[in-house]
Amino acid sequence: MECRFSSVCEKLAGYFSYDNFGWVRWKLIQSLRSPWYLKHEGIITSDTLRLTLNTPHSGERVIMFLPSQSPKLKYTYKSSDVTGRKKDLYWYTIIPSDSLCYLQFNTMFDRHLLSAFGFFQRIPLYFMFVTKGIGYFDDYVDKMLEVMHEKGAMTLVVDLRGNGGGSSTLGDQLLYKLGVADSIRGFSTLVRISPLLRAVYPNKVEEYEQRFRERTGRSLLPDTLINTDSLYADDSTASDYFGGIKDKHSDYYTTPAKYPFKGKVYFITGEGTFSSASVLAATVKDNKIFTIVGQPTGQASHYGEVLILQLPKTGTYCTISCKKFLRPDGSSDNERAVYPDKEIWLSFEEFQNGVDPVFNWILGQVGSGK
Repeated sequence: MECRFSSVCEKLAGYFSYDNFGWVRWKLIQSLRSPWYLKHEGIITSDTLRLTLNTPHSGERVIMFLPSQSPKLKYTYKSSDVTGRKKDLYWYTIIPSDSLCYLQFNTMFDRHLLSAFGFFQRIPLYFMFVTKGIGYFDDYVDKMLEVMHEKGAMTLVVDLRGNGGGSSTLGDQLLYKLGVADSIRGFSTLVRISPLLRAVYPNKVEEYEQRFRERTGRSLLPDTLINTDSLYADDSTASDYFGGIKDKHSDYYTTPAKYPFKGKVYFITGEGTFSSASVLAATVKDNKIFTIVGQPTGQASHYGEVLILQLPKTGTYCTISCKKFLRPDGSSDNERAVYPDKEIWLSFEEFQNGVDPVFNWILGQVGSGK
């Protein structure tokens, strides 16, 4: 059976939770090697997918995808020397010839993750973190900026293309270390005070109710979405954006960089940029802080902060979002993605040969002094 790629995306989209079709394409990669999805939708009849590509430079190419339980590809590709995906949570390298530092920011997790678990769960996790050298992200950024200072790096490239999210506070720490002004606008949130939210976060709901009484004189919060900014005396998006991480009592407290960076900064985004990573991208884009290059993200304004619940009859555990996050630029809320300032797409030949046109474009800008 022959299907166009767009129709395959449409057929398989129903199996995924997604904000836009960029995120569907990103998650579709795993499905191309899963015969169950493809057979169920009538796309293939055997366990092998024959993918035909029409490329502008070399004509028609055929790639055979075999089932994931037999991990062999008949078509190979070469990873980019610098920007090829690493297994590290975050990783950087200095390119002296271009006076440039490349930071691959793959996920927004660090040792703060331990606080989400109980004491006995933390012990094995702690030793795993130590063994793998996982510390605190702000310490990592401080060391990177110190090395950049020593090596004379005048450009920083932050690659978010494979970052599926985590704690958005790590993104705030990065911006703070880069000397971003504290007057920038952040995301605002809408929340509905459901029975589940009351059960999971009773203290937070009590705070919402107290502020609601102070602001309106009424006792009960309405059973509708509430903009949490409206519960405070001032618009929180106009307050000190970095107030939380400058608070010495905060778990994520950090200090200004010892070696402040004054050079150029580029962010790279793609369809795999999701959740807290897309929050960081939107914050950069909507406040016009740095230049964003690459492809649209897998998410922009979105639902998030999941709660875990157990279904009463089956006992199945599932998650549900309790908040909607609205990007800083309200006029862009209808956009399903964060669109880069410079949009660059990868051709099949570039993918096959390990060429990264996005990174190369940035190198061209650095070389030309733009």
